[in-house]
Amino acid sequence: RQHEMYLGGVTPGHSGHSLSYRYLDLSAAEEKTCECAKLFDVPDGEWYHSYVDEVLRRELMNGVSRYSFDPEGTMTRAMLVTVLWRYNLEPAEGTNGFSDVKNGQWYTDAIAWATRNGVVNGVGNNRFDPEGNVTREQLATILYRYTKSVGNDVSAREELDRFPDAAKVSDYAKEALSWAVAVGLVTGSQEGGKLYLHPQGSATRAQVGAILVRYIAQYGVVPDSGTYGDLTWELTADGTSPCPARARCRRSPVKCKCHGTRIGITSRRS
Repeated sequence: RQHEMYLGGVTPGHSGHSLSYRYLDLSAAEEKTCECAKLFDVPDGEWYHSYVDEVLRRELMNGVSRYSFDPEGTMTRAMLVTVLWRYNLEPAEGTNGFSDVKNGQWYTDAIAWATRNGVVNGVGNNRFDPEGNVTREQLATILYRYTKSVGNDVSAREELDRFPDAAKVSDYAKEALSWAVAVGLVTGSQEGGKLYLHPQGSATRAQVGAILVRYIAQYGVVPDSGTYGDLTWELTADGTSPCPARARCRRSPVKCKCHGTRIGITSRRS
């Protein structure tokens, strides 16, 4: 709720000088379970509200400050890679070989992991461009490569001709976008009664959050047993499994949703 406070001893409605400012009343927000309760830029009713709540709850994305998520802000290459790294239990894999990625940055380990597993490539000249904006077709391509790298099925395809701007999709991204549309990750933007892909448009933080939630709904359930690299898991009779990455996972057993918790649509990949 917004309140207005007047300073300087002048009563509203009377002549004279007054100074006013607005502030957020967070007393009720403290009691809510919604992760967006304290965020002034993610109000109830916005199309992205539930998606932002979900990615915050899963600790896949963070706000840009304590009270802001910046839903219309652009997603950088470093941000996106870090989100996928968190979804994959923050493995300590790979080495940083890019000249523009300093060691010890919040995204360094994520970029090293993503590069080692073929999820992302550099931009040339030994550079990664961590602050570069991610376009929508790049987002689809990175998710496609990640999904394929962990052994999930990426064979689904849908023709892109129904989108008026399908011809603008880069050759390298056509297969990935066809898959992303087929599995419901990318739905297009409604404009004038038509759906557009806007493949070269920058992906906003809200859009990335929405696609991530759809991705988890599609691929978030782990099999009864399996392997990924040197990690293995097997569900117990009650549908739970210790996190196979416990020794390397940087999250505590309380925070990591794989440590001994029920495996299902609400848990991360083990």
